[in-house]
Amino acid sequence: MAAIRNEKPFFSVIVPVYNVGKYLDKTIDSVIKQSFSDWELLLIEDSSADNSDEIIKKYVKQDSRIYGYRNLTNQGVSYTRNKGITLSNGKCIVFLDGDDKLDDHLLEKVFNYFQKHQSVDIIGFNFNIFSDDRALNSSEKRFLSRDLIEATYSREESLDQLFNDKLSHLVYLYITKKEIFSKNKIIFPVGLEYSEDMSVVYRLFASASVIHVFSDRFYFYRQRDNSVIHRPKKKHALDILQTVHELDMFADRNFPNLKTKVFMYEIPKLINAYSIYAKSSGNTNDSRYILKSIKKEIKFKLLRVGTLDFLSQRDKIKYFFIKMGLLNMLYKMKRGI
Repeated sequence: MAAIRNEKPFFSVIVPVYNVGKYLDKTIDSVIKQSFSDWELLLIEDSSADNSDEIIKKYVKQDSRIYGYRNLTNQGVSYTRNKGITLSNGKCIVFLDGDDKLDDHLLEKVFNYFQKHQSVDIIGFNFNIFSDDRALNSSEKRFLSRDLIEATYSREESLDQLFNDKLSHLVYLYITKKEIFSKNKIIFPVGLEYSEDMSVVYRLFASASVIHVFSDRFYFYRQRDNSVIHRPKKKHALDILQTVHELDMFADRNFPNLKTKVFMYEIPKLINAYSIYAKSSGNTNDSRYILKSIKKEIKFKLLRVGTLDFLSQRDKIKYFFIKMGLLNMLYKMKRGI
C-alpha cells in the first residue's frame, strides 16, 4: 500500500487502525477537511478482521498525502505508533485514533502558533466526547466539565500541572515536534495494553523546553462500549503497576523535588489498578498477594502525601473499601463467588 515519499510536510498524522472500519471514513475525512493542507496521513492497519484495509486502499488512491501500511500480525497500538513515528517525514507528530476525529482548524491553529513561537516543543488542547449509539453517562459528562486555561509552561511547570491532574496524560491531546521523540529516544512501551499514554507523556514533558496549551476542544473522542477501557482485565491492572513503578524511577532520577506530587498523580491510578484486578481476578494466592501489594503501596504513598483531599469523592469511597478489605469482597459477591 505504501508509496514512495520524498516530501517533508509540517505534520505527520499517525493513525493506528484495528477493526474500526465502521468509523474510519469519518476519521480520515476529518484530516482531509483540515483548513491547513501541509500534512501527511499515515494509516497503519494492525491486521484487522474487518474492511479497514480496503478503506485505507481507497483513500491512498484518492489523495497523494495519504499512505497506507499494514502489520502482518496484530502488534498493538504501541508498536503501531512507534512504526508511524519511524516512517513519518513531518516536523510535528499528531496522534489520532482510528475511530476519533479532529476539528477542521486544529492543524492551522497549531501551525500558526509554532511559527510565531519557535521555542515551543509541544502544543496541547482539550477534547470532546461523543457517541453514535447512546447518551453520555455521568462519568463521561464529568470529563467534559473540565476546562483548560490557555497557558504556556516551562518543563517543570508542565510536569507540575500533569501531576496535579490539570493537564491530561492522553497523548492524542498533544502535537509534538518529532525531534523530541528522536533525540530523547522516546517510544511507546510495546506489550502494554492499557497505560501506554501515561508512560509516554511525562517523558515528553520532561524532554520539552516549552509547552503551550490551548483551551479549545479540538479532539473528538468517540465513546464505544466495546473499546479496551470498557473491557478491563488483570493485565490492565498489571500494566498500570508497571507504568507507575517506571514513573517512580524516572522521577527519582530527574525531578525528585516533585516526588510528592508524583505520588498524588499515581494514587488514583493505583486505586483503579486495585479495582480492575479485584474485579477480574479469582480468589487465588497470587491474586491475594497482588491485591495486598497494591493496597500496601497506596497506603505508603498516601502517608507520604499526608492527605486525601486531592482524591475525587469516587476514589475516596473506593479507598475506604480497599482499606477495610471490602472492595474485592463486593466484586466477588457481584460475580456470585
